Amino acid sequence: MNSDNEPLESLKRYRNMLRSYCRVFFLQGLLGCLLLSAPALGAETPSEIRMIRSDTANLEDWQEKQFQGQTLYRKTILEGRGTIEADSRGSASALFKETVIDIREFPYLSWRWRIIRQPETRNEREKEGDDFAARVYVVVKEGPFPWQTRAINYVWSKREKKGAVWPNPFIDKAIMVSLNNEADGLDHWVSNTVNIYEDLQRLLGKTYTKIDGIAIMSDSDNSGSSARADYSDIRFTRLPPEPRE
Repeated sequence: MNSDNEPLESLKRYRNMLRSYCRVFFLQGLLGCLLLSAPALGAETPSEIRMIRSDTANLEDWQEKQFQGQTLYRKTILEGRGTIEADSRGSASALFKETVIDIREFPYLSWRWRIIRQPETRNEREKEGDDFAARVYVVVKEGPFPWQTRAINYVWSKREKKGAVWPNPFIDKAIMVSLNNEADGLDHWVSNTVNIYEDLQRLLGKTYTKIDGIAIMSDSDNSGSSARADYSDIRFTRLPPEPRE
């Protein structure tokens, strides 16, 4: 290698390493935010616990955590349903909601989402390709500190097969699961239901009785591209819910 290029190459390596560390700290910070003051479910015994209200255009108690730039999140009402619109332009920030859910009572998590634009990625299992138009995180606590948390990250993938599972390329505390992909098309609502209680056992190898928070994220920072998605009808239920078209 030409000695004149060595400082530039060293700077690039340092920048990439710093970016990786920042991404890890972002994920640990995001998981940690969900554990600071998560309110427990009250004495009520409803049939479902809704994460997005339909009677207001406010984001209520959803909070934002930024990593690279700011994904624009906007709450609106579409077809009578509370919906969160996400617009990422080379950015990565998440919305998180602090809540403790007993997943023995409410094991099913369901939501509707649609993709308007996918980020330009190649290998989604590598750091450079870890961008997704839509993600839903479920977070569990294993101790009092942010690094003592684990998460399942359900994604709308561009390239992975449905049902594919792989470790997050930045942090080993998160598992990635592809629920939808390009075959589902753009600008089309898709409904998903997962059994959180069973998925935590299957993917993390332990039995958990509760989760400590939930988050959504649309990001495109690693690829330097853009992504848009909408999220709606995020709720926990005792029984598998009827599909809502």
